[in-house]
Amino acid sequence: MKSELNVSRLTAYVYTLAYFFTVIFSLTFMYPYAFNKYHTWLINNSKINGKKLTYDGRTNRMYLIYLTGLLIGGAIFSVAAIIGGSTLGIMKANGYSEDGLAQFRKILTKIWGILFSTLFVLLINSRFYSYRSKHTHLLDEEKKESGLRLEMYKIFLSSIIYKVIFLLTGFIGYPFALNIRERFYQSRRYVDGNDLKFRGSVLRICYIFFTGIVFLALTLLLYGPYLFFRINRYIIENTEFKNEIDTENIEHEGLKEVN
Repeated sequence: MKSELNVSRLTAYVYTLAYFFTVIFSLTFMYPYAFNKYHTWLINNSKINGKKLTYDGRTNRMYLIYLTGLLIGGAIFSVAAIIGGSTLGIMKANGYSEDGLAQFRKILTKIWGILFSTLFVLLINSRFYSYRSKHTHLLDEEKKESGLRLEMYKIFLSSIIYKVIFLLTGFIGYPFALNIRERFYQSRRYVDGNDLKFRGSVLRICYIFFTGIVFLALTLLLYGPYLFFRINRYIIENTEFKNEIDTENIEHEGLKEVN
């Protein structure tokens, strides 16, 4: 039985657009609420190998993750700012001109801003992904442990590697980075004790992504929410239970031997 995400295109567009607007217009302060609502809707309408999923994550827990991530990111930013201030002090003591110091200060401000925002986003998304994995279950079966067989720092480091690949290769490398990420994560995920596996291909992700870019240009970015949904749907539809894939392979090999 196939994995699927069974919602209409219009419903998908409206839900994803509401998710984007909530995050953007609240200046990300509603991000935990929007993430929880969106993924509750996404997972509750999904099936893996014909088995319905359910998500029981809580918004208050998401906010706790969000705020602790903000504090950690702020602490890293503060340490970086202190180091930058000390560097400026040393440069001033060594006779650097005011113009030179002003230029260096601008560069430092940009670096610290990018560093803080990047670390904050990656840390929050990594913890959100881990939390979502732990609270995804099979609807009609007894709840067992779900999760991701990775320590948090490994999830965080893998997120950094994924972003680095994306940044170094630009938009062209996005499908490849996405495929690597999903194969890495899904092979370490389990739902109620059932191991998962990602069966997607780079070529199909490339098709979805680059046709989406064309539609983005033609619709003046209005296609963006639906492209985001298409990528999520493709991931869900190509995620299956590993033990059932192995069973299919054994049966297939058995038929080949008989023939």
